[in-house]
Amino acid sequence: MRIEPAGGDTATPLNLRKRLALIERFAAPLGKRRVLDCGCGAGEYVRALRACGADAFGIEFDEGKLATAAVRDDDLAARLYPFETHGVFWCGTGRRVPHTIPGIPWIPLSLGTRLFDYWARN
Repeated sequence: MRIEPAGGDTATPLNLRKRLALIERFAAPLGKRRVLDCGCGAGEYVRALRACGADAFGIEFDEGKLATAAVRDDDLAARLYPFETHGVFWCGTGRRVPHTIPGIPWIPLSLGTRLFDYWARN
């Protein structure tokens, strides 16, 4: 048996504010929380949670929602390539990180900016 996703969008501005207030009330402080939004749609809740300081990520099943999502934060994009070839430097040293080290594109930007200086990002 297959259960079809409902497809409704709860991220209207008023609904988003109300739900975010509830999340902040029961999960505060958000700045110390890691959040995974399963069924994130276009990622509005993920962006809102990040704006509150949470380390938030989303996953979405519906390809149509992903195709229409306005990706504003590069951490929300499907980063499939394991190597950063644009050139990354160790933070504050000017020394280049070898492009053969895998996984750098998968490090959340909030952590990556503490470790690396990016001039561009894969």
